[in-house]
Amino acid sequence: RSYGEDLIIVGEPQMPSGINSAGYANYLKTQDVAGTVAFPKVSEDTKSRVSFRESVAIRIYERIYSIKKSFESAITKSLPEPNSSFIGGILLGSRQSIPDDLKNDFNKTSTTHILAISGYNIAIVSTYLMTLLVVFIRRRWAFWFSVLGIVIFTILTGASASVVRAAIMGILLSFANGYGRLYDQKISISLAALIMILLNPFVLTLDIGFQFSFLSVLGIAYLYPILKEIFVKIKISETIKDTLLMTLSAQIYVLPLAMYYFNNFPLVSLPVNVLILPLVPFAMALGFFVGIFGMILPILGKVLGLFAWALTSYQIWIVKFFASLKYSNLTIIPNLWAIIGIYLIIVGLTIWGTRSMNVQKDV
Repeated sequence: RSYGEDLIIVGEPQMPSGINSAGYANYLKTQDVAGTVAFPKVSEDTKSRVSFRESVAIRIYERIYSIKKSFESAITKSLPEPNSSFIGGILLGSRQSIPDDLKNDFNKTSTTHILAISGYNIAIVSTYLMTLLVVFIRRRWAFWFSVLGIVIFTILTGASASVVRAAIMGILLSFANGYGRLYDQKISISLAALIMILLNPFVLTLDIGFQFSFLSVLGIAYLYPILKEIFVKIKISETIKDTLLMTLSAQIYVLPLAMYYFNNFPLVSLPVNVLILPLVPFAMALGFFVGIFGMILPILGKVLGLFAWALTSYQIWIVKFFASLKYSNLTIIPNLWAIIGIYLIIVGLTIWGTRSMNVQKDV
């Protein structure tokens, strides 16, 4: 079945049952779904009628998803597995074709976020679009085309909670760049959270992706400046230092909740992220060009695919190597009160560190 078809589905809706059923049921609530139907009878609805506005929306979405399908097909033809699935994950959040053993390795090393579209990916897309467009058109027009690109990118990736949050912040960042305004990450994340909760209150308590996404950004917004001030005298590459400290900031804020949900404590998360994250923008750029040129001229897509294969093979090898280590992660089963206590300590230390940093600046 393809997008845009009118179908009649006959069956008895039921709430999911079995392993992890509670988590899946909560996810369905965030999507305004009351239940699922197993093995329904499906037939085409030849009598369905939609309004003009709905028909236009359907045609637009149908065209967008058609382009996405051709784009993914071009990547698949230009790269072997699991490299093509890895590119699909970091570009479009498509993880269905990634082998289960590789998914487990990403889970063990706490690098699954690389395969899920997040603020990091949106920021890369926004930066690439603005950098490219300002060469040809005025900055303000470049902003509007950049916004359109972010909206289309959000639709292509399925518009999950983390993607929508990242898209809102990306649009605000593009607005600041396009109109010469100051960009405040803390205000942006607060506005993004408010908009999403007003549109769907369930995401606040039931959507794990929403919780992880905002906690990671909060860690970068509040803890990263403190850590950067502490390690200012460390003489290493600024790129490596920033990647290390941003990853550490996000991990500190997300890790307690991740332990609560998944009972997993990854010991190798920090080094793996440092070795992989700086190369993600290059892998995304290569993957994008492989898909675009693969749609136009398949042989050119395969040539570019060699470079994408080399880069993604390194990233995949790093994940597999660290996941294979005997003590790559530990199993921990904390209770809710322990998690609350940990977050109180983290928030308290963040507030203390921020105040100390401000006092030093005033002096």
